[in-house]
Amino acid sequence: MSVQNYLKHAMKRTEITQCELSRATGVKQQTLSRILTGEAQQPRYETAKKLANYFGDDLETFYGENNYERTDWIPGPEA
Repeated sequence: MSVQNYLKHAMKRTEITQCELSRATGVKQQTLSRILTGEAQQPRYETAKKLANYFGDDLETFYGENNYERTDWIPGPEA
């Protein structure tokens, strides 16, 4: 599952809007939008960590088993 699909499904499952998720996680709404449209296909480590933690998942689940290697995670500011 792609990061884009993970986020879409997680948001639908929890019935949360982009605005609500942004407020709850501190991830900018613009960043969430970029992930959801596929523009940001590999969010930064801190962004991924915040989102995965919010939904109760680990980073492997967030990124999907075959999507990214751990060495590709880039610590730093939001995507």
